[in-house]
Amino acid sequence: MVHTHTVGLIGHTGNIGKQILKHLIKPYEDGKLNIIILHRAGSDLSSVPKGIETRQVDISKPVDVALLVGINTLVTAVAFEVMGNTVNLVDAFAKSPDAVTFIPSYYSAAWSEADIAIPQMAVVNQHFLPPIQKAKEAGVGVTIVHSGLFSEYLFVIPFVGASLKDNTIQANAAMLEKTFPIITHEYLGAGIAQLVTNPPETIKDKSYSFIEYQVKGQGLVEAFEAVNGSKPTIIDFTEKDYEEGLNNPMGPIGTLYKAHWSTGELVYPNETKPEGITSKSLVELAKIYK
Repeated sequence: MVHTHTVGLIGHTGNIGKQILKHLIKPYEDGKLNIIILHRAGSDLSSVPKGIETRQVDISKPVDVALLVGINTLVTAVAFEVMGNTVNLVDAFAKSPDAVTFIPSYYSAAWSEADIAIPQMAVVNQHFLPPIQKAKEAGVGVTIVHSGLFSEYLFVIPFVGASLKDNTIQANAAMLEKTFPIITHEYLGAGIAQLVTNPPETIKDKSYSFIEYQVKGQGLVEAFEAVNGSKPTIIDFTEKDYEEGLNNPMGPIGTLYKAHWSTGELVYPNETKPEGITSKSLVELAKIYK
């Protein structure tokens, strides 16, 4: 079977990575691409189909270039805590003659330069930005993938001030009328898999966005009521909350999401929809987390 190009994936057991791998298998079987799984020592490889090459790598230290040879599109789907370590992976990838483009684990909103420049963003930037900067400095293409907020950060983890369990939503009047972007891991995984099925030269140095749900705050209120059987408590989001939220130990991103939700200024470039994915209704999705 002749494959047109090779996709390397690191993080295949994570929430996003396992969905990317799941949706890469069909195009692999159809001969549209080859797959190489990069993994840490002791990683569970049971989900990797027979015939797909695996290579053990330790990204906490300089990586042997030989481990990246043959890979044209490098996809990272690692945890936030080790995202900065992918600098070592990118450094080796850049030295491979086969390198075309790199997709960092930057699965977040399309933050503006002003957002990134906020001093409190330093705690996030130290993980997000170095791998991207390394690739650009080395002349490797970078394909940025933006996404909505992952659904568990809306319904379970009070990342933006909502809690399905407590039946509370933090939103001001403007937020109730403006839309908020939400996504599931499967939708993003399918989107990335379909994206990298394309020849790497065609996605090099471009940005793409995947948004599964665009829900008004009032629609979120109605979904909480449908699941819990009573109207949620609405907690106002004020300027004081914004200032205090920027200094949240979890970082300022949750607060920035709410600020942009309030103003409607969050714009996603080149929004793309994966084929063959049927999304649940917002109420059905919320019930999963009840």
